[in-house]
Amino acid sequence: MCGFNVFFAAAACEAAGVQNGGCVISDLWCNLVKWVVANQVGLLLLAICVAVSIPLSIIISVVIRTVLKAMLKRSKKDENKITASLNKPILFAGIFSGFVYGLRMISLPIGFMAFIHRAYYVVMVCTVAWALLRVLSVMKLLLQEIAKKTENVYDDLLVSLVYPVLKAVVWVLAIFFVAENVFNFKVTTLIAGAGVAAMAVAFAAQNTIANIFGALALISDRPFTIGDMISFNGKRGSVVAIGLRSTTLRTLDGTVWCVPNKEVAEASIENISKRPNIKWSFAVDLVYETTPEQIRLAKKLVEEVLLANPLTDPEKNAPAVWFSEYAQSSLRITAINWFQTTDWGEFCAQREIIQLQILEKLAEAKLELAFNTQTVHLING
Repeated sequence: MCGFNVFFAAAACEAAGVQNGGCVISDLWCNLVKWVVANQVGLLLLAICVAVSIPLSIIISVVIRTVLKAMLKRSKKDENKITASLNKPILFAGIFSGFVYGLRMISLPIGFMAFIHRAYYVVMVCTVAWALLRVLSVMKLLLQEIAKKTENVYDDLLVSLVYPVLKAVVWVLAIFFVAENVFNFKVTTLIAGAGVAAMAVAFAAQNTIANIFGALALISDRPFTIGDMISFNGKRGSVVAIGLRSTTLRTLDGTVWCVPNKEVAEASIENISKRPNIKWSFAVDLVYETTPEQIRLAKKLVEEVLLANPLTDPEKNAPAVWFSEYAQSSLRITAINWFQTTDWGEFCAQREIIQLQILEKLAEAKLELAFNTQTVHLING
């Protein structure tokens, strides 16, 4: 067998040479052939290790998937999608491990094997990070599907905010593991450097970070949701969208405002849509010639109109009408009514109906409305 190997190596070397007055042999090719012949048993074992690692990886993948399915069924998760995301990382890790183990059967330089071991550690750490990221991406999709089924927009915002943070954490931990165990860097030094870099980034992007923290404050407090009519800092409109950087409002005239979350989170927000009803106060001014009996009649007419309105609930909030003051140019009757609705359009329509009905009844009773007047007396000197 040894003689055959030597003969095969010599023949290969001679085939690689060029006849030019002598035997000039390609040293590189010759050395490669000799190395292959000398390590043919190790190479065969390497091939066997790789071949065995493929079904073994499949078996390990099936076992892990079975265990995870049994665990995840208790929490009613979509175990098929989560476990399927681990197939490729497990198969890759198993085959690569078989390849590296098979390299030990071959006669290789010590320095090269040390490099292989370090590379193996780096690849395995990256493979674990890859598997975690695949699981996180699947869980993100599942949580997004759950969040879409709820009316609360903060669930979608929370998913989109947490996923990139977890993704960054996975990669940072992977880098720290590799740096400490492969390149012998001190993690504390890396953390200190990362802290300085983070401070520089935070200083440069302080407004963006403030808006993200504003989004977190909105998620935790939940002062409003999509479709709510809100008012703050002189701005009034319905909420169209809530993002990581800004909140979008649409005013009653159709204008769209994109307000930074920092401003929204720091403001005193009035959520108009959360009130149980809409309060409306108004005044009816009668001329000074109106008699007390006519004042009482006017009060009665206003109260009858308010009680007859379908949005008035006298049991919950009865309307209030009273003769309030002697104004500068009129005798004033003040009224307050609570409309049992939060729809602004419906409120405006019923308010118009009430005002027209009051005007009609006052005209039928021949009660004269007052207006601001001013009398100027000229005295001749």
